Amino acid sequence: MHALAVCVVLAACGSSSTSSPPATATAAPTATAAPTAGATAAGCLGTAATPAPSPGTGAGPSTPALATIQFVSSRQGWVAGRGRILATGDAGATWTLQYSGPEVLSLVDFVDAHTGWAVGLDGLLGTTDGGGCWRRLGETDPPLASVHFTGPLHGWGVTGAAGSRGGLPNTIVVGDGVPLPPAGGRLVTTDDGGVSWHAAPAAPAGVQSACFSDAAHGWLGAAGRLYRSGDGGASWREVPGLPQQPGGPSSVVSLQCAAPDSVWLLDLSLEGAAGNQPYAAYASTGGGPLVELFEDMFGGTVDRPAPGSYPGPLSVIGTTTAAFAGRTPGFPDEPVGLEEATVTGATVSIAHVGRVPGVDQAWGAAFLSSTTGWLVADTGYQDRHAVILATTDGGRTWTRRYTTGS
Repeated sequence: MHALAVCVVLAACGSSSTSSPPATATAAPTATAAPTAGATAAGCLGTAATPAPSPGTGAGPSTPALATIQFVSSRQGWVAGRGRILATGDAGATWTLQYSGPEVLSLVDFVDAHTGWAVGLDGLLGTTDGGGCWRRLGETDPPLASVHFTGPLHGWGVTGAAGSRGGLPNTIVVGDGVPLPPAGGRLVTTDDGGVSWHAAPAAPAGVQSACFSDAAHGWLGAAGRLYRSGDGGASWREVPGLPQQPGGPSSVVSLQCAAPDSVWLLDLSLEGAAGNQPYAAYASTGGGPLVELFEDMFGGTVDRPAPGSYPGPLSVIGTTTAAFAGRTPGFPDEPVGLEEATVTGATVSIAHVGRVPGVDQAWGAAFLSSTTGWLVADTGYQDRHAVILATTDGGRTWTRRYTTGS
């Protein structure tokens, strides 16, 4: 929240995940917790090996206790953050602790009810049983900043900049929580579920984020520019439409994909000011041209209001709809705002849903529809907890479903 004067911090946090559109789940998670530390022979990380670090200690100044959230069905979802992974099988009414320990986790990415990954500052974790057992997987050097899988075996990753081992100090974290290397990031790929990784030689330099809407169609944010692939990453072409400043890269691009062949993104300026972080949002639906949704002091061409003076989490609802949160410190009682954007061809409509009560900073969002969604957030000075909130009316009202320390 301090580097770049935004809800951006040095190398520490995570959230809503850059997650793909929800997959259809085939089974609910089991109610049992993950094996405890005594199950080390099986390679499972437990819930009692090391106490979870408190939100105010460890790597990074502002690592959120709850940083990232993803749902793969209306009932099944996961939350991860500083020293913990939680799971629900009842739409968030109750949450089971699957992992507790020293890992600082910034992203969860599940492709179905069973197979998923969690990216940490010190390594990649994976599960094939819905989180009953989390194991360490392969790592890259520099380490992974984010991953995006299109199936149980095939996936893509973005590494941090060179020299970033031990906490990714050369990355920043936007409000959607995924660590983004402003410069020096590389695209890597795996065909064995994350056990091993190799470089993607066709990718442009300076990769910041990546996502695929299916095995063939992918999108890259690199050096402040947007690229698209229609052949599974074998080649990439630049997509026009993002503003470019003279003198080289001046922004960071954070992506989320939707099928078919669609992308939603935040374009974050590296030139911040007190009380404001310039940013803009864009979308390309069905492989069409890039359309600007809104901007906040970015020098854009539209006059649609942003959800806040600082960017927050983004959650893709479908090909043509996404939810955006933002933060405005000038509203100290309810700083977090929420908007829903809809794109039909070149026509954009923005619905200002309202403000989210009781929280100071939203880190992650997961919306399955225009009515049903969840947020992970910090309450700030109000009671200094991390919480999971749920809505069934499009964000007009919220129910607290989980609170750290309670």
